[in-house]
Amino acid sequence: MSSRSTTREQRFVPLSAFTVDAATDLAGPPWLRARRKAAAARFADADLPDATEEVWRYSRIGDLDLDRFTPAGDALDAIVEVPESWTAAGATVARATELDEAPEALGAVAGDGPDVFAALADAFATQPLVVTVPRGAQLAEPLVIRNRVSGAGGAVFPRLVVDVAEGASATVLERTTSDGGDALSVPLTELRVARGGRLGFVAVQELGATAWQVGSLVADVAQEGNLEVALVGLGGDYARVRTDCTLSGRGANGDLYAAYFGDGTQTLDFRTFQHHDAPDTTSNLLFKGAVGGRSRSVYTGLIRVDKAARGTNAFQTNRNIKLSDEA
Repeated sequence: MSSRSTTREQRFVPLSAFTVDAATDLAGPPWLRARRKAAAARFADADLPDATEEVWRYSRIGDLDLDRFTPAGDALDAIVEVPESWTAAGATVARATELDEAPEALGAVAGDGPDVFAALADAFATQPLVVTVPRGAQLAEPLVIRNRVSGAGGAVFPRLVVDVAEGASATVLERTTSDGGDALSVPLTELRVARGGRLGFVAVQELGATAWQVGSLVADVAQEGNLEVALVGLGGDYARVRTDCTLSGRGANGDLYAAYFGDGTQTLDFRTFQHHDAPDTTSNLLFKGAVGGRSRSVYTGLIRVDKAARGTNAFQTNRNIKLSDEA
């Protein structure tokens, strides 16, 4: 057997703006500042990825110059529309900066995050939003979150946690837009569904033509739980979403759908990881999109079935249409 060694240039994280001190100085209770400090330290110790790594293959990550951006929490305006039925049922929507103690759900699913950008999001999220649906609550009306990114040269970090308790049911819609400025959005979303719970989550991305997005969504579904995620990708110069979904309890189900349309020189990048860690679990992935102009779409998906996950059913489909010869 022959061996081959390769050498590649390491792209170290810049120290100009995204420092441990900068993260620690953000407003918030002591527990949140400590959490940010730890995440910023992980980020500072890491290398930025490049397209030689399988999970970043075919991406444009080499074009990202973090030195062009500075953390700009005031550039993100998050409006949350909470239906009265949610309040009546005891569901809570809280900004982490207003909590005296760390919510158990924050970080429970994502841990240290799937990549260096998740650590960056954890370090610089100015207003993490924690949504909690109590046991047995049946919420027919959706919770709506509207994220608006403004200005140029700013980096924003939408941070969302949705925790659905045993036997509860809820739907959350998140829409992200921007005013067309040259911005960077690094969202990190955690979804947790307890035994017999149901969560529908829809994320619509409509960033401006020069904006970048490098996002992560991490989910865990317990026994007999059901998670349905729909991603809509329309905007951005380069827009990436990585999803990691673990089906951790017997009979858990996770459905992931995506619809996208690219034009001009856009790149819409989707990576999925489905982890079947329990018996009789099911996952369905269906991605459909169209690309015109000189735009591109990228999709890679991995399904992992644990030895204990007997009776697993997993389906994965990606269909796209080219609307021009150069797409």
